[in-house]
Amino acid sequence: MFEDLLHITKDDVVVLFAFVRILPEAKVILEHAKRVGFQTIIITDQLVSNFANFADIVLFASRGEMWEFHSMVAPTFLIENLIITIGMKNKNANLQRLELLSGLRKQYAEDLPR
Repeated sequence: MFEDLLHITKDDVVVLFAFVRILPEAKVILEHAKRVGFQTIIITDQLVSNFANFADIVLFASRGEMWEFHSMVAPTFLIENLIITIGMKNKNANLQRLELLSGLRKQYAEDLPR
């Protein structure tokens, strides 16, 4: 994780999951964000939490009642929508990259099968 933290700059955004409690790794990332200046988003299933003030943005995603199976459908939906929104920001350039990616997959399909 420390090697990855070296590559995060003030222009980046880090998305964290924090369900029930905040993990030590997430706490380190949030503290490092304050020093470096990158933005953080926490996706949580807690309407009220003691860690909500540590992130720049907190998004709520219900995973079901405590006694029920905890589904990741709602948190995954949030992540997918963030990706789509970011992708639409520079739509033409991102579509060109996807076409290049598709071409690379076709070119090397025999060498690196899925």
